[in-house]
Amino acid sequence: MRIVRVLSAAAAFVVAFVCNGTAQAQVTNWQNHGPLPAGFWLTANQIALAKKVEDATGGKLKINVYPGSSAGFKDQEILDAVSENLLQMADLTGSHVAGQEQIMEMMDLPDFVPGDTQFRFKLQDALRPLYADLLKKKYRVHLYDVIELNPRRLYTKAPVQTLADLKGLKIRALGPIDAAYVRALGAEPTTTNWPEVYIALQQGVIDGLMAADGPFLGMKFHEVTRNIYDTANAGPTIFTLVSEQALAKLPADVREKFLGMRQTLTDANRASYATLDPKAREALLKVGMKVHPVSAADQKKMRDAAKPIIEQWAARLNPESRKIYDVAKSMIDAYYAGK
Repeated sequence: MRIVRVLSAAAAFVVAFVCNGTAQAQVTNWQNHGPLPAGFWLTANQIALAKKVEDATGGKLKINVYPGSSAGFKDQEILDAVSENLLQMADLTGSHVAGQEQIMEMMDLPDFVPGDTQFRFKLQDALRPLYADLLKKKYRVHLYDVIELNPRRLYTKAPVQTLADLKGLKIRALGPIDAAYVRALGAEPTTTNWPEVYIALQQGVIDGLMAADGPFLGMKFHEVTRNIYDTANAGPTIFTLVSEQALAKLPADVREKFLGMRQTLTDANRASYATLDPKAREALLKVGMKVHPVSAADQKKMRDAAKPIIEQWAARLNPESRKIYDVAKSMIDAYYAGK
């Protein structure tokens, strides 16, 4: 009996070891690149999704989020990194990969997409399947979510109450398209890296910048910039991409649960978009920021200044991308026609 018990215990140990090894082998770890800091709501929502996915799959899929571009890839490399499964998942800004896929910066264009929150969500819903088809066909990536970040306001050290007050001011521009727009408004575009903006404002290297209220508050730019010219210009578009290769390697049940949670991320991003920027505005007002509204006449001037820039940009689109642009422009034109 003693020998039997010993053999039984040994057999149980072997079974437990093998089963445990099998369970360990079934755990899949993904890297998820985030371009924004850990404290920003977009990154926080990715971290929350990772926890929900791990719970829903019984720990079979673990998504490790690397905020602030800490995964080791430059922002311009992210589309290729996901395509080649060097990263299994990533948030990327459309304008960062515009040189590779021009249409991904469309919603970032100056004064193209209206600032109306519900219209923006409607536009994203209409464009999502079009972007998904293009990205899957050309880059072997799955589009998990897309959201345009909150509209960019113009923050300046000296008060700007009309467009005429912009003349001669040095305003930070994000890139060539943004620089052309800033110049068309009468200001001087300058290139300043985001981490250097505070010092540049403090030392007078720049006179202002465009950003959303949330990031502006988070970077404490209100300490050196006291005025808001309340524009509602564009806002970077964030695409959440997943490697098709990584998806294919998942067990069917894990893949189904992960894809089934896509709406969870969309809902979280939209809820944050709709609530957190207004809260940031309240905080800015409490610390003494002064808001200068944009007149209807100046709003029209800004849209008119943006039109030739957008038309020149659209003229370079290939036929497939042009279809996406045409859908967006049709919806935007109908929106303004109904105002």
